[in-house]
Amino acid sequence: MRLSNSLTLKTRVSSAFSIGGLSSLVHWFPFNTDQDLNGSNVSAWDDKGSADNDLVQTDASRQPPKNVGELDFSGATTQLLFESDVSLESFTICFALKAGSNNAETILGHLSVGSTVLRLGQGGNAKKIRIQYTDSSTFLHDITASTDYPTPGTEYVLTITRDTTGAFSTNNQVKTFVNTTEKTSTTFTGAGTSNFIFNKVGSHGAQSNPFDGSIHEIVIFNEALSTSDLNNVVNDIKTRNGIS
Repeated sequence: MRLSNSLTLKTRVSSAFSIGGLSSLVHWFPFNTDQDLNGSNVSAWDDKGSADNDLVQTDASRQPPKNVGELDFSGATTQLLFESDVSLESFTICFALKAGSNNAETILGHLSVGSTVLRLGQGGNAKKIRIQYTDSSTFLHDITASTDYPTPGTEYVLTITRDTTGAFSTNNQVKTFVNTTEKTSTTFTGAGTSNFIFNKVGSHGAQSNPFDGSIHEIVIFNEALSTSDLNNVVNDIKTRNGIS
């Protein structure tokens, strides 16, 4: 258990709903909570989910600076690593963040499998997210919205869900959300049985296409949440992070 760094200049309000009460929660890195500091940089972030799979970085040159509870990933080599791989079939992944450019910014990746990626602003397109996963095979999904994702510097909750509860090998429903508003919904056929396996935050491969903004909270579930549960989760994140 790590000591909490609770000092913040933002106004935070507690809410009655508890993310920890959902049985499908596997990883949770709450805002400004249980982070180890190396000076002003974060060297570890304690996982409050059931998997207890902490984010760590022993290389001081790759540690994200912390500013008012926000972890700055804008450095070209900045990244945090899970202690072990995360492997998901269906999932819900939520980030409280501020994008830096909406230009090929990798949020999740894998240190040794460069083709694994969750990227915002694929190809410099502010409407597009790419999710690519490699397990038994590699599958790539480019998901294009009708409008841009929020402008760089805007704090919001970005969520991506994948539902494989139908025919797993032929039916992958992927949705994205900005706060509680559904942004895209796409069903990919012939997507295979590959899990999304990742082990790092901030880039993919050694340090490719780094995220150019800040990340404030990460929550991961091993199912595609229902609309009501997702709304509760997102609103809880927004409250804790002071997002209007």
